[in-house]
Amino acid sequence: MSGDVEPGPYEISDGGLPTEETRKGPEGSGRPESPCVSEVSNRSKEDELYFTEGHCNTEDRTRMGPKGSGRTKSPCGSEASNRSKEDPPDFKEGHCNTEDRSVVTVPPAGCHHEQRDIVPQEETVQVDHKSRMKEKYRYLWEGGREPSSYTLIPYIDTDMYISNQKELSEAKTMSEEVLVGCNGILQPQSGQENPIRSVLTVGVSGVGKTVTVQRFIQDWADGKANQDIHSIFPLPFRELNLIREKQCSLLDLLEHFYKDTMDRESFDESKFFSEKILVIFDGLDECQYPLNFQNNPICSDVSAPAPMDVLLTNLIKGNLLPSALLWITSRPETASRIPPSCIDRETEVRGFNDSSKNNYVQMKIHDQSLASKILNFLRSSPSLYSMCQIPVYCWILVSVLERLLSNQEVGEIPQTLTQIYTYFLFIQTNIPKEKSPTPKHKVENIIFKLSKLAFQQLEKGNLIFYEDDLKASDLSPSEVSLYQGVCAESLSQELGLRKETVFHFGHISIQEHLAALYVFLSFANREEGTCCHPTASSQLASLFRASSVYELLKNAVDLSLQSEDGRLDFFLRFLIGFSLESNQTLLQGLLVHEGSASNVSRKTVEYIQKKIRENPFPDKCMNLFHCLSELHNLCSLEEVVRARLSPATESRHSLTPAQCSAVAFLLLNSGEELAEFDMTKYTDTEECVLRLLPVIKASRSALLHGCNITSQGCKRLASILKSESCLEELDLSNNDLQDSGFSQLLSGLQHPLCNLHTLKLWYCSLTNKSCEQLAETLGRKSSLKALNLSRNSVQDAGLRHLCSGLQNPDSQLEKLKLDDCAISAEGCEALGSALGSESSCLRELSLGNNNLLDLGLGRLCSGLNSPHCRLEKLGLRECGLTHSSCAALAAALRSGSSRLRELNLSDNKLQDVGMKLLLQGMRTPDRTLQRLQLRYCGLTASSCESLSSVLPSLMELDLSGNNLQDTGVTTLSRSLTDPSCKLKKLQLSYCGMSDVGGAALGSALGRATGPLELLELTGNSLQDPNLKLKLRSLHCLL
Repeated sequence: MSGDVEPGPYEISDGGLPTEETRKGPEGSGRPESPCVSEVSNRSKEDELYFTEGHCNTEDRTRMGPKGSGRTKSPCGSEASNRSKEDPPDFKEGHCNTEDRSVVTVPPAGCHHEQRDIVPQEETVQVDHKSRMKEKYRYLWEGGREPSSYTLIPYIDTDMYISNQKELSEAKTMSEEVLVGCNGILQPQSGQENPIRSVLTVGVSGVGKTVTVQRFIQDWADGKANQDIHSIFPLPFRELNLIREKQCSLLDLLEHFYKDTMDRESFDESKFFSEKILVIFDGLDECQYPLNFQNNPICSDVSAPAPMDVLLTNLIKGNLLPSALLWITSRPETASRIPPSCIDRETEVRGFNDSSKNNYVQMKIHDQSLASKILNFLRSSPSLYSMCQIPVYCWILVSVLERLLSNQEVGEIPQTLTQIYTYFLFIQTNIPKEKSPTPKHKVENIIFKLSKLAFQQLEKGNLIFYEDDLKASDLSPSEVSLYQGVCAESLSQELGLRKETVFHFGHISIQEHLAALYVFLSFANREEGTCCHPTASSQLASLFRASSVYELLKNAVDLSLQSEDGRLDFFLRFLIGFSLESNQTLLQGLLVHEGSASNVSRKTVEYIQKKIRENPFPDKCMNLFHCLSELHNLCSLEEVVRARLSPATESRHSLTPAQCSAVAFLLLNSGEELAEFDMTKYTDTEECVLRLLPVIKASRSALLHGCNITSQGCKRLASILKSESCLEELDLSNNDLQDSGFSQLLSGLQHPLCNLHTLKLWYCSLTNKSCEQLAETLGRKSSLKALNLSRNSVQDAGLRHLCSGLQNPDSQLEKLKLDDCAISAEGCEALGSALGSESSCLRELSLGNNNLLDLGLGRLCSGLNSPHCRLEKLGLRECGLTHSSCAALAAALRSGSSRLRELNLSDNKLQDVGMKLLLQGMRTPDRTLQRLQLRYCGLTASSCESLSSVLPSLMELDLSGNNLQDTGVTTLSRSLTDPSCKLKKLQLSYCGMSDVGGAALGSALGRATGPLELLELTGNSLQDPNLKLKLRSLHCLL
């Protein structure tokens, strides 16, 4: 299959697994006896099986008759047949040849021809098409010839999430990631009105994108899901690449791949294209066409010939087959080749979760005792267990551990990536010897040739290659076919011209491992003249100019650091791993002579540590730490970091940048979920913060309070927000960001991939200019739900900008803090309008320490009185309010639409008269207020009489700093004995209370049955020790 061949060098089998009888095969053959064999396999030549007509056995062949005699087509026959020799494809006549694209066809247990009732021809065509899809995508091939190399598609289960924020906000589910099964990928989410036409699925190499596609097709063909789709046409880019520089129509293209479905002689074009059709483009990262969306001409005629690039762009844009559904898979780095306007839904395949890892191992290893040993070993190594999230790594690790742990005399288990991949290489290359003896020197020779091929293709940046490339490495297709776990092949065909075999390594990491092996062997053996050095002038080829192994590794480190896309990271890890003497023993006869590597390793470690200290890019540092792990030297830096972070150490803020990189490595490889990362535990410098960016990216919450972050740091943080990050909460408070820094951050907030819900920017030197930019962001369906801009110079102008954003229907902001922002009564008019807006989502608002005055509060209440106002929490501490404001607030509370549950009026001169006015709004039958804060409001005992009538309905009340004295406290204490009292928290600090009031409270609490959890009495004149003891026993804070 095209695209990333996941989760191993997987290919789709065209048939079922062999039965016990067919597994045995001819005596001594060691191969299954197949009643129908794909043309791809060379074994058909040895077994003398006929497949010219694609049928099951000799009896069937005798029944078929000559060409054109109305012969019956076998449902288990390979579509790749010798018919192309009899009927050469001719596009002028509208004919194309069709064939399967798989590595090895494992046949079903039997093939039977059944007598069926006569049905309409178009229905028969669809049934046959589904049958072919079902057989082709039923099993997954995992790089072997034995039946255990085939896995049923339903057993490969990877998580997939909807990731484009545009759709998430439309469905009102942005607070959560939406896990979607492969069968629901085309279904709209709850609350989403627009249909889904085009889907882009992204995921790293080997994560399971192609498997997800295959499972979708299998379930559709089985009739389990998506039965509203009439036909599915997978068009892998790997195979489309072979039609370069040719013109054909869309009908020609579909007929080429699916001749039996698209038979022109009986094809009803108008009827066919009126049905729902799904076209799947798998492997955008392998697409060799320019995809010139901007300049390609419009093409809307399915019968009009056009270059392949024109067909592709018009299909994706919807000019061709506008009613057809479209599914594209890609690695993240190439997904941007498709314009966002062409995609309705973006999903991400994230591979195995922990449960899927366990299920995969238990499914692969039939001996459950051995499976448990493998799982226990993986869990003991957090870095290896985390690697298993990618199915292809899981497959490689399990393949190696199955061999090693099943051996009763097993020695040391491999711990590094180089050791694991080298073991895997020899496991795969030993498989043919287990079937039939192969001379050791011949196997070693082929391994070296495969390594040379891997290096040459890595030089060119090729993931796929052809027979000519094999010849350049002195390889033949037959030699490659012996080692399909290492280098898989998939049969494809150039449109209308010739058959051509497409090759690819099982995974890019396997290619990089072999390429590193080639470089190391070529360099180490060059004195013996056993290897030919590359003549190309590429950067990789320049490695051979080194004069020593140390210089080779040093140059490789420099080359990897220069690579912007990280494509040489694994290559470097493997090359450094091969320099270790213990790993060289694994290379058996490949290495002419092993040398002492201790001095080389020491110097290499020192050079890598130097580069870690010098390099500010965290991803590069992470890979350098992985290189140290290949040398078993996570060394002094790790020890220093652990010592510095111990509880007994005071110098936590003195970590160097290199040590911060070590912190990042340790945290990311700990195997623990990073829920909250508090930067203040480690550093308060921006340089160190940048070293820890990978940890921030992997954390749900990052606290960067007071870390001296500037505009440059904001730019780097924005890059995290633009990526597939876990980050949902970011605290940048007390950093001198200024408007320039915030502008950099906004580029990340506005990105479709940004998933940030909470942003704290308290005291960051921002002005109303930042608010103008922020308002625009809120109107773009931003994921932001909570924002703290307190202690910034927002002013009335900035508030007006924010209010325009709040009223935008696309705004999702629910919580806004604007304490101490130089806001006056003038700005409250716009705020009142925003609160009363039908589109506003605001539920919590804090305006403390702003000079609003009674005039501003009155304007604010115009919004609170609106039936559209959703505000539940309002903070008005120290806003210059008087008793006049209490009347306006009471009116808002009395309105039947009020949702206000929490109100903070502390540090305002309300006095007793204001309290009485406020209470008029709290005595309504449908009162919602539950929490009331009235600290230092000039209240006396007079207010307590009024308060006692509403106190049972409150859950929290704060009267601290008011001169209530014993009289007022005694009055309040009576309400605590009310059986309906709901009060959980009562604060009476600094209220002028003596032992008299304390005794009244003690007595009331002794009789109370309510849920009171905290009574705060600090700052009062309580003298009686017995009373204090009693109050403390009643959960009072003195």
